[in-house]
Amino acid sequence: MKKCILFGVGTFFENNPSLYPDNYDVIGYGYSDPLLATSHSKNLKKNKPIYSPEEIANMQTKEDIYLFICSGPWSSYEIFLKLRECGVNVHLMLFIDETKAMDVTWQSRVDETGNLVTNINGSDFIAILSEEYGGGETFITRLNRYRTSFYDCLKYSNLTNNNNSVLSEYYSKNIKKIISKIEEKRKLLEPHKLRIAIHTFSGIGDDLTMCRFMFALSREFEGIEIDFYSKHPGNYNKLPYIKNSFSNTDFNFIESFKYDLVLEGDAPLTVYQCNFSKVKQLAPRLFDYCQYCNFIEKNFYVISEGTKRFLIRDFIEYTIMQSKKFTDGPDLTNMITDLSKIDFEFPIYANEDAVLNKYGLKAQEYILINRACDGLQPLHTKLWPLQKYNELTKKIKENFDLPLVQIGQNNFYGVIENTDLNLLGKTNFEELKVLLKNALILVSGEGGLVHLSHCLKGKSAVLYGPNDMRYLAYDENINIQGKGCSYKCFELGNGVWREQCIMGHTPPKCIDSISVTDVFKRLSEFIQKDR
Repeated sequence: MKKCILFGVGTFFENNPSLYPDNYDVIGYGYSDPLLATSHSKNLKKNKPIYSPEEIANMQTKEDIYLFICSGPWSSYEIFLKLRECGVNVHLMLFIDETKAMDVTWQSRVDETGNLVTNINGSDFIAILSEEYGGGETFITRLNRYRTSFYDCLKYSNLTNNNNSVLSEYYSKNIKKIISKIEEKRKLLEPHKLRIAIHTFSGIGDDLTMCRFMFALSREFEGIEIDFYSKHPGNYNKLPYIKNSFSNTDFNFIESFKYDLVLEGDAPLTVYQCNFSKVKQLAPRLFDYCQYCNFIEKNFYVISEGTKRFLIRDFIEYTIMQSKKFTDGPDLTNMITDLSKIDFEFPIYANEDAVLNKYGLKAQEYILINRACDGLQPLHTKLWPLQKYNELTKKIKENFDLPLVQIGQNNFYGVIENTDLNLLGKTNFEELKVLLKNALILVSGEGGLVHLSHCLKGKSAVLYGPNDMRYLAYDENINIQGKGCSYKCFELGNGVWREQCIMGHTPPKCIDSISVTDVFKRLSEFIQKDR
């Protein structure tokens, strides 16, 4: 007869004796903290020994001893991680979830590759990845931001005294209500098609990198549909490789169930949810990509006080180590494709001649000027001083007969002198694309408009202060790195670098060291060569 240990037992087996494992020799009980076992195990057989995870791992090195994990789903995942950490053979684990007593169709198991898998209403999801694929947690164990009432209800119900019928009935009804909503969303899925959602949080530069990645996905895999959730959905609702463009505030836990795969993030992506068996069947290479995403999550995310935090600086260094750049972020190892080599261009849907005529720029070359950054931070360390912009535009006007046009969302960062046309806050996104595509050059600090210009095959002169050219620069641009500080501090620490120099310099030496003379010299060489 096979031997087994009941792990995490409590009143569950006592109240559900039919689930006691038949045809197994129960040799004892297991607890993450054996000191709590006496009070929790109630009236179970007291003559059985109690084992810690370390003791169980040691016993398994001598013979195959099965473990029946007897706990609610949330606790089951915590137990799985603890046992695996201690060296217990995960392939000898069998899960009995308390939710079976509540008629919720939820079951955990370990698959052949060592993943902990959860089946909800007939669909499989990776709960915890095997160590072979990086061991990262996905889906259920990391939904602290989105799990809303569903998992809270499950967790609370598992701890609710059975005699408290009012609470039990209340939470049971809530669970069934949410399960019903989930089932409605799942009905939207088709067996031979993959529905994918990509959920981002940042600005236009990150969005454009994600558009490049979605373009690659649509080209590499047949039968997929992609919905994109971003801060600026109106910018992307006509792209042919995106089925729907939504605001990222529209994304929630219930909505996620209408997808086979949900990826979230900005530069690197992580797996929010994955019906891994379907993805593996229809797109094996995409399934392998999901394993890579979990490697990224394990190595570049930390949980601090219940909040998941991305170690962006570590990821940037990792990217540079591989001779990759910002735009490669979603797929550094080319699992889908080499993003830096695909022929990607961001389409324009406006009439270009009409836009240029509207602003009097149709028949002439012009230079665009931009001074801005994300977040409305007037003293952002990557902003070149306004006075230096004024000096640069003066030199350009004295030496070249070229219209200077200031563009941007608003005048928050100042109106630059000596320009011929102030379009701050006056252009829509399509008009902005036309202006960038047709400009002789854009002069700007590193930011979204530089990335947009690149996607439109435009050219930019980019001023880098705390930002690192090795990570962000495009080869076709005039890239000018400040030399006032030998170390590039961008994305270091908790974001203070954006507001003030972390070395205490005012203004920051990195950006202030870029001279007007140098920028004008580089621009002059380009203008004369272009003509």
